[in-house]
Amino acid sequence: MLIKNVVSNLMQSGGKRIRPLFVLAFNKLCSNSIPEDLNIIAASIEYIHTATLLHDDVIDNSDSRRGKSTAQKLWGSKASVLVGDFLLSTAFKWLVSSNNSEILKIVSETSVAISRGEIKQLVSKLDFNSHTYYDVIRSKTAVLFAASCEIGAVAGGANYEQRCAAYEFGLNFGIAFQIIDDIMDYVGTETGKPSGADFMNSRITLPLILAYQE
Repeated sequence: MLIKNVVSNLMQSGGKRIRPLFVLAFNKLCSNSIPEDLNIIAASIEYIHTATLLHDDVIDNSDSRRGKSTAQKLWGSKASVLVGDFLLSTAFKWLVSSNNSEILKIVSETSVAISRGEIKQLVSKLDFNSHTYYDVIRSKTAVLFAASCEIGAVAGGANYEQRCAAYEFGLNFGIAFQIIDDIMDYVGTETGKPSGADFMNSRITLPLILAYQE
């Protein structure tokens, strides 16, 4: 019941589900046939993303996400961490069941990169510059977009050149996506994201870095 409540709370708070859509879209770009387990693979990517959001809210001590109370505010940090771990475990269980070692390798390497990005952001708060910023958002955000695109291409039987192109598209999309999200934190939006949250949580992002440089 706790798992259902926590996941439902996060899913109902909005989100665009772009990553699983990229899996499906790049599969279609590279093939006319859709593997039977492609939906499960796409869902596993969203589960991984959802798990990182639950963990992020605990790390940042966030009370709201997209205008709604976070799981860690409603059920506590322990519940958020444990449900996040459950989602990660389930995602890898689904990926293993797909019996595609190449896709499993991509997701495993991506998970390591995401963790490295989180750790680097944590330890770099007092020594943050544009180089560190791009390194962090590449690991925290962009690599999962890149993996989503590459996985879709792999599932569609893409060759090496096509896989690389898919990965690069996703990586650059993810970097742009995060930069826009960080700008929105300063200019305000109608999406429900509270303005100034990054600054209040001592998270140094590109707008503040550029302002400081000027």
